[in-house]
Amino acid sequence: MDKILEKIREYGVMPLVTLDDPQDAYVLGRALTDCSLPIVEITFRSGAAEEAIRILRSTYPDMLVGAGTVLDADTAERAIKAGAQFVLAPGMNPGMIEFCLAEGIPVFPGCMTPTDLGLAQNLGLKVVKIFPFMQMGGIPMLKAISAPYGKMEFLATGGINDENLASTLAFPRMAACGGSWLIKKEKLRKGDLEGLKSDINRTLTAMLGLRFAHLGINHGMEAAKKLEQILNVQTLWGQASGFIGDYVEAVKTAGQGKNGHIAVGTSDIGRAIFYLQRKGFGIQAESVKKNEAGHILAAYLKVDAGGFAVHLLQETLG
Repeated sequence: MDKILEKIREYGVMPLVTLDDPQDAYVLGRALTDCSLPIVEITFRSGAAEEAIRILRSTYPDMLVGAGTVLDADTAERAIKAGAQFVLAPGMNPGMIEFCLAEGIPVFPGCMTPTDLGLAQNLGLKVVKIFPFMQMGGIPMLKAISAPYGKMEFLATGGINDENLASTLAFPRMAACGGSWLIKKEKLRKGDLEGLKSDINRTLTAMLGLRFAHLGINHGMEAAKKLEQILNVQTLWGQASGFIGDYVEAVKTAGQGKNGHIAVGTSDIGRAIFYLQRKGFGIQAESVKKNEAGHILAAYLKVDAGGFAVHLLQETLG
């Protein structure tokens, strides 16, 4: 169960999908795996859920497939037999929760009050779903009701979108967010693979805040002098390098890369690392820089881009 939860944390965002036709699971799974987001919650709001789960598990064995809108133990049993690896519910049903735990299946019931959280804790749960999250007050509400339950983690669903995803995940005990906004039903019905992938990639970019941060030039002191004249700015020198404006770093000696480096900023470097690793870009372990609290600040990828090394840079959200 811990391994599944760890994967959910790494992915950060979980598409919630209600299928009318189980055959749509094929294009759904393809879109998610192509975008390196192999996770989905299939809701039991239609009769297609069980077959869709079977299709996803057999066709995309590396995908993490959960069952949502599970209201009772009987539905949980059907979902698990179909291949669901975790279960989500809109509310608290102790019988259903106990059944899932007995089966060794992670279960995330919906909670909305301190009473719900207390019941979940008494049942041995460490992670619960907060639903409907935004409609009930978002982060301020969660801070208020969760204060007595300092070790509880959360999955937020309800009102999450590209605009508030990153800020919601910034809450220290937010394991992941989910919602139906990622997968447009219209595109799914039409089998619009490229359209689905475009939407998924847009959400991943919003979650991670990936952007060009700056360009580093090796042996850059001469380049700095010329750029100072062109841009009419002064280089702000540090011990090893200096910045000419916001986007060019002059490295005094030879840094990584033949010519220098490209820095890619991100609001969530931990999840960005996992995401890029899924896309085949490894991390140079010896290059990882952390602060005193152990949080990663920067890390170089195992990639050369036109003679430039590439590193991730943790930036402040917002």
